[in-house]
Amino acid sequence: MKRFNFKSAIVAGFVATVVMTIFMAFFDMNITKLLGMAMGKTGSMAYIIGGLIHLGVGLFYGLIFALIVQPILNKLPGFLSGSLYGIAIGVIALIFTPMFMGKLHKWGGQCHPMGTAKVYAQYGYQGCYPQDPEHPCYPQHPNGDQDQQQKQYPFDHDEDETEDDEESDNDQAPNQPNPPQYPEQDDYGSSPYYKQNAYSPPHEHQMNPCAPAKKASLPAWLWVLINHVVYGFVLGVFYRPHRTDEQ
Repeated sequence: MKRFNFKSAIVAGFVATVVMTIFMAFFDMNITKLLGMAMGKTGSMAYIIGGLIHLGVGLFYGLIFALIVQPILNKLPGFLSGSLYGIAIGVIALIFTPMFMGKLHKWGGQCHPMGTAKVYAQYGYQGCYPQDPEHPCYPQHPNGDQDQQQKQYPFDHDEDETEDDEESDNDQAPNQPNPPQYPEQDDYGSSPYYKQNAYSPPHEHQMNPCAPAKKASLPAWLWVLINHVVYGFVLGVFYRPHRTDEQ
């Protein structure tokens, strides 16, 4: 008979989280930086805060595995039960990552009052798929809601009409009347819409947290599952429940 082992669950969760993070970094996926920046942090603080969040989630999942999943799948080898658990939490990540990222943005004071979760749902931005080159809280999406974009970035029609039809950087794209206006980069210090971080336009993600582009061509959702299977595999291998003699 096997009993819950708290210490082993913590150790296994820690090791699995570290291995998963290293595995992701090897394929240019930087989950710690993403989580830290979602809280509005930059530089080394983004890694510190993001790392703590990532570790906390990893330890939490380790405890859930030890408390609930392992007793149910105790007939299976640890690596197999852990891998199945990894698939399950990978699916959970695919479903709930946008909401989780929305909460982080809200707690970090990064988002428009309309709510990041609503922005994700409306514009299709996913925390694990940050290929979108626009600010996730203030997106300028070609197929998005133009009325909402106008509320976020008011466009001064009167001022525009005073110009004598001269070309400008704000030329309207087809099917996108009155696009939202981003401030100039030099003005980011005084603008409430411009933040000097990787989410601000223009920007480039040095490391895509979930979908590596340089070393592999698999779809992002599959990488999410692979990353979590790696976590679950290591978790199952390292977790050791207490053993007692059956009465």
